[in-house]
Amino acid sequence: MAKNIKKFRKDLEQIITTSKNIYIVGHNEPDFDAIGSAIGIAKICQILKKEPYIVIKEDNARLQPKVKAVKDANNVRVNFINVEQFLDDLASLVPDEDYPKFITTDDATRKEMLQRVRMKNSTLIITDTNNLDLISIRDYISAFQNIVVIDHHEKIEGQNYRPTISFIDNEYSSASEIVATMLHVYQEKYCESVALALAAGILLDTDGFKKKDSDNTHKVYSVIKKNGVTSEKINALLAKDFETEKLVSNLVFYKDNCRTFRNLLKGSNVSIIVNRDNPEQELKPEIIAMMADKRQDFADTDITIAFGYTNQDDKKVIKASIRTNGYIDGSKIARAYCGTDTKKKGGGAIQSAAMIIKSDDILGEEQAFIDFLRDKDSEDFKPKKKIKK
Repeated sequence: MAKNIKKFRKDLEQIITTSKNIYIVGHNEPDFDAIGSAIGIAKICQILKKEPYIVIKEDNARLQPKVKAVKDANNVRVNFINVEQFLDDLASLVPDEDYPKFITTDDATRKEMLQRVRMKNSTLIITDTNNLDLISIRDYISAFQNIVVIDHHEKIEGQNYRPTISFIDNEYSSASEIVATMLHVYQEKYCESVALALAAGILLDTDGFKKKDSDNTHKVYSVIKKNGVTSEKINALLAKDFETEKLVSNLVFYKDNCRTFRNLLKGSNVSIIVNRDNPEQELKPEIIAMMADKRQDFADTDITIAFGYTNQDDKKVIKASIRTNGYIDGSKIARAYCGTDTKKKGGGAIQSAAMIIKSDDILGEEQAFIDFLRDKDSEDFKPKKKIKK
């Protein structure tokens, strides 16, 4: 493990030092790990005398409040841009002879013209996902000379791109742990806001060191703490918001919002959560994920799936978040249920997966998922032996 990351770091260093333009992007709807690892990569770039840009799709109003706080704390040290600003950068490279057409044509043609743009000596670093469908600038990755992927989730097969280099290893707790492991080689002190960002990413994905931590996780975290992270500061950052907790609890436990099916899938108990009291209510994606997390905390459930309407690209869609106890691979269920359409492909770690479902009937989708699980005979979904974390 150590040998592989050492070679990757040297290859990454070579790419960074020879790149003129560097962009970093995490998955859409960034959590602490996506934003923390992106900030950590930006710090590595700065140590190597490069100034990268972190691309974030969501505006401040749509970011999780605590994620926004991490971003805001690093605004003076890191260049954050939105997708529109990234597209402006591409537009500046449209050849002069084509530019009059570019500014007068329709949106579809303009997009096609931008997709033909190539940035010389450019690098895109993707962090906390290896699924192109989960990044905001997926339609423009051909602009980059180099593509780098850093992720701790399972590798998604069949992706329509070839990274120049990649480090995808689910033995690590988080992308933030991977990035911090590389960052600490330089033995350069960094500021408190960067340290808090990396610490939050690790603590989120280990659930406060309750799962998937290793000796390396604790070693990395001890170095992070030396850069200004205190228990008080991290507790303040991770403190739960009362109104959010109340909403999530109501969505999970109010009346019949959560139904548990005994022995639904090869002897497993499956809990299904839908806001039956107000099924048309739109929710932020993180609320749907928190619903699944809250129910899965209880010992009587092997699998939890939370359904909810959310807004994606200004369209109302159904998002489903799956959590399992580690005996069943949630991402396999997500991919099998959604089929092979890349726009519906499940992502996430073994015990955590997500689906976007192109449907306008949330209660019908719930029943369809129950029927799907009842029909499953695959060995993949038998809870025989706990999957190694």
